[in-house]
Amino acid sequence: MLEKLISEHAEQAYGYACRLTGDTQEAKELVQEAFFRVMRNFEDFDRSQPFSNWLMTILRHIHMDAQRSFERRNIISLDIPLESEEGTHGDSLQDGQDDVLERMTREDAAEKVRRVLDRLPNEYRGVLHLCDGQGLGYEEIAKVMECSVGTVKSRLSRARVELRKQVQAEYPDLVEA
Repeated sequence: MLEKLISEHAEQAYGYACRLTGDTQEAKELVQEAFFRVMRNFEDFDRSQPFSNWLMTILRHIHMDAQRSFERRNIISLDIPLESEEGTHGDSLQDGQDDVLERMTREDAAEKVRRVLDRLPNEYRGVLHLCDGQGLGYEEIAKVMECSVGTVKSRLSRARVELRKQVQAEYPDLVEA
């Protein structure tokens, strides 16, 4: 019965996944994960309801979870103070008039920094994410990391120095002397 339901709804699921993701490869992965969850949780399926509704809900939830995860990993807060100037990243944006080339250059630079950040030790990555990515204060970070405020400050300082050093070594054009 389950195999029949899957084969009957595979095309519909793929079409919906393509609309959600806008990418055929991501859609295939989404459908594969959805069918895996269907098989794993088939006993929870309410047979009085249409199977397609349940399947589409699973697809949507998987997609939303992936989006949230991506956003958490790739978000840059506009409230983070600029290092070289007064104000925040949000203050530095023009009122929707950004030149496309400038935006692409910024996105490229952000991606390069993310690549370096991903290679930092966990304790550095974690403290940078909590402070600069999530905007938490020292005391909040200390609670999350279960350490003292002094430890948070020193880790954050060392993490920023190490991040700058590695970015400068790999992408010297991104760091001002």
